[in-house]
Formats: sequence, structure tokens, C-alpha cells
Amino acid sequence: MLDAPGYPGTSANSINNLGQIAGFVEDSFGVQHGFLLSKSGYTYFDVPAPGGTLGTAAWGINNAGEIVGSYISAIDERDHGFIRNAAGDSYLLFDFPGSIITDAYGINDSGQVVGSYVTDAQHGFVRCPDGTYLSLDAPGSDGGFNQNFFGINSDGQISGLYLGLNGNLVGYHGFIATPAIIKVLMEIKSPSTTPVPIDPHSQGEIPVAVLTTTDFDASTVDPTTVRFGPAGAHSVSATLEDVNGNGYLDLVLHFATQATGIKCGDTRASLTGKTASGQLAFGSETILTVGCP
Repeated sequence: MLDAPGYPGTSANSINNLGQIAGFVEDSFGVQHGFLLSKSGYTYFDVPAPGGTLGTAAWGINNAGEIVGSYISAIDERDHGFIRNAAGDSYLLFDFPGSIITDAYGINDSGQVVGSYVTDAQHGFVRCPDGTYLSLDAPGSDGGFNQNFFGINSDGQISGLYLGLNGNLVGYHGFIATPAIIKVLMEIKSPSTTPVPIDPHSQGEIPVAVLTTTDFDASTVDPTTVRFGPAGAHSVSATLEDVNGNGYLDLVLHFATQATGIKCGDTRASLTGKTASGQLAFGSETILTVGCP
């Protein structure tokens, strides 16, 4: 049994390979507070959101000690997502674009966050490390019903549940999306050093290559679905060429630097897209911003 001392309610929601546990407690007033349980004991926290919070719930933790969850804003009394860094001294607050509710439930070691959001219906999402998003619906469901996307592993496989199928609202159904996302190899400014130098103030373009391997054909990626960088930039051009001399054609896309949203201090840039069959694809590479103050 696991009960946090001094609190009438305890929910232990996730554990990593180091034995660190993330969850939340409920106080005598019914207010939730996040916690991290490690060898040194309990660390309690509330998200430092503008305007204050009415509750904090930690749902997931990865092997780096990063924690994700949701907080209730005192301003609009709705759920919003957060990522707490391993040191516990920084919080990234986020919402799926256009949503009125966002709940973050899981995070893998690549920094991909999985959860659910509400617009006119409830859907799932994956948030990539650079702030780009993928919207998801449970396999076999017709969308629009209660869908919760709880966990994501290092291969991008996602688990969760949904209510009803084809309008049938009786009972919950579990699912595993296998794989939910294809992890593709990509090269920015190929060939280049790592981390790749990028000047956020440049008025030029950034070439990004999605590489073809023995397991993945980059030509199957639909260029019109590809987004790059925190702002989700569309490509201005796309060609097939062998950039690394291995005899396979790679997909080479160019993005206007100013459209990517890459800013000084960013350390990673990601790319998302879909194949012609609708399979989600994700790639990421480390960068070094240059020409910054």
C-alpha cells in the first residue's frame, strides 16, 4: 500500500526504471497536488501557472525524471497540460492548438508526450519535443467519444481506451496502436555536423532530408503532410534524391527558416508527417542555434 503521509487520498500513476513514482495526492479540501516519490521521499508540487491553479495531477514520468500531467487553471477552471523538468525547477505549460481542455498522461524517453484534448469532441495527441503536435483517434473508433491516450513507449507505441464503437456507448474498450508513429531517420543540411548549426534570423531556407533505409521508403511520405519545427512549417519544395550515397532515394524538403519557429536556445528540431497510407511519421535531430546574442 502506498499512502502519502498527511493526505486522505493518494494516486500513484507512473513509475520509471529508477523506481521514481509520479502521482498526486488529494488534501482535506479535495484539492489535488502533484508528487514525485524517490529514494529521498516525497516531493510535492503545484504548477506555477499564471493566475494560480485549482489542482495539479502528475500522470507520467520517463527515465530522465521528466514528469507530465495536467493542472486546473484558476482563470478558466479548465485542464491544461504541463511538462516538469527533472530538476523540478522549470515547467512548460501547453495546450493542443484550438483545444478547450488538454490532459497530458505519458512521456517517453524521446520526450514525446501523449494525452487527450477536447474541441467539439475528444481526441488523442502526441506532442513532439519541439512543440509540434499530431492528432489521433483510437483505432477502430469512429471518433468523438471519450478517448484517453495514456502511455507511449520508446518505439512510439500508444495505449489507451475509448468509449463505444460506431455510436454504441456501452462499455470501455482498450487499444494499443502498434506502431502509432514511424520513427524516421532525418538529416538537416545533409551532410552536416552534429549538432546542426542553424541561424534563427536567417532569411533563407533549411533543407531537411528524410532518409530511405532497408526498413523504410522515404518516397512513401506525402510531402503535403510534412511539418517542421515548433511552428509546424510547410515545405516550399520537395524532391527525391540520394543525399548520403547509399543508392536509395531520399525525400529532401526545404523550409523557410522564418516559418519554422526555431528560436535562439533551441536544441532540437523535429519533423512530422504521414505516409501515403496514412501512417504517422516522426523524426528529430539535435541543433545548435548560431548568430544569437
